[in-house]
Amino acid sequence: MQSVNIKAVIDANNDVADNRVKWSIDDPQLITLAKNDDEETDGYSSQSASLAVNLSSSFFQTIIADAEKKQADENFQYKIPNTIYGAGHQNGGVAVLTAQTRPSTSFEGKPCAANSRINVTFQIIDNTLVATEGAVLDKQVLTYTVKRTLTGDRINPQETVTVTVPQPLTATFTPDFFSKDEVVWTSSDPAVVQVTQDNEAYREASVSVLKDAAWIRNIIATDNGIKSNDPYAKVSGRGSRAVVITADGKDKLGNKASAVCQVTINFVTDDQTRVVPEGIIMDQTELSYNLGYQMAGDIHSQIADKKGFTAKKLSATVLPDLDDTTGHKPYDRTVIWTSSDPEALSVDQQGNVIPVEGAAWINKACYKTPYQGEKNVVITATTRDGKKAASCLVKLSFQAECLEADRNSETFDLALTKTGRRNNPTYTWSGMEAKKFSASVYSENNGKKIQWRSSDSGILSVDSEGNVKAVVINETGSNCWLDQ
Repeated sequence: MQSVNIKAVIDANNDVADNRVKWSIDDPQLITLAKNDDEETDGYSSQSASLAVNLSSSFFQTIIADAEKKQADENFQYKIPNTIYGAGHQNGGVAVLTAQTRPSTSFEGKPCAANSRINVTFQIIDNTLVATEGAVLDKQVLTYTVKRTLTGDRINPQETVTVTVPQPLTATFTPDFFSKDEVVWTSSDPAVVQVTQDNEAYREASVSVLKDAAWIRNIIATDNGIKSNDPYAKVSGRGSRAVVITADGKDKLGNKASAVCQVTINFVTDDQTRVVPEGIIMDQTELSYNLGYQMAGDIHSQIADKKGFTAKKLSATVLPDLDDTTGHKPYDRTVIWTSSDPEALSVDQQGNVIPVEGAAWINKACYKTPYQGEKNVVITATTRDGKKAASCLVKLSFQAECLEADRNSETFDLALTKTGRRNNPTYTWSGMEAKKFSASVYSENNGKKIQWRSSDSGILSVDSEGNVKAVVINETGSNCWLDQ
């Protein structure tokens, strides 16, 4: 603001003897009129008027006060408008400067006067800025989970890695209309957690976790090391990391406000795999049974004894043959036992094998000499998981031990003939010829000897060769069986 000098020039035609004038201003509050050095006590001076704007005038102060009040009422969110106040624009801002000569030196005592209109315009140029005073995030804590899921066969698992979806963060600055220079979002460890900001919506950011970060790969590598030593081991690698997300808001005045969010990343392994049977072996691949009935007599007689119908134990081992530890579970080692002919040979679910008494094939063997038979049955052990199978051939042989004669009955027709004198006859027997019997032994032991005996040796005699003949006590016919 510089002073303005205005000079009064008196026209010679005005017939004024003295060129000194008195200066006056009609609004001394707006315009200040400086006192000249040569100014006399009556106020006349030959020098120019020196004018200055009075910034303390009500014209300025009222405008400033009203503008600042309105700005404060609006919480300093907006700049003061650059409105032009004063002459030609708003009320006020006009003053009149007057120069007047001395009446005593003027023609006919009439002073000459001249006026100058002083126009004052005023404009507030608001170049102020709004400082940032603070910042806060809508979330102070975020938690993410990276899960490695293993399914299927433990030695050849299917792997999937999932991670919590990116989560948004919103920054609120105080005041939110601060004069922004820049807003920067940062991660304390971008190799673990990344933050992406929207250049347009600078208050918004998206936080995401890298599922293949080095620290996660290291945990997986440790689990893989365990698997290299024991391919059937269950793994459970886990770990966690902490990262800080920071939002920095910097204003154009050089101030900065920051807010942080603590981010926790948890890595877990969900091993849902199972040990799958790869095979099965049996302790025996072939088994034999020698079965038999000991008959009381012939094949139609009662069974005096049975042999060989006892249980035998088969065992199966599911492969791989692992220790029964938690690290090797789940592992379904259940074995299902089956018989190819359960009516001939039964097997329970513990692998106990036992021939079936009275089975059809045994009964068939007893219908026809030599009363023996053979049958092969396959016992199979199958894993419930994977249907791996192993089998054992069971050979069954049967022999019914009995003794059978070549015939069931025989008749001796004996005749006693008397000849000569009646009181002293001659006796002659007919039909007394011996008859040969034969017998067959059906037994596993073909060396058994046959022993012959008669149930009444007084009637029939039999020798060791099976020759049978009637017994005659004497030739007079006076033997007991004839008497009877």
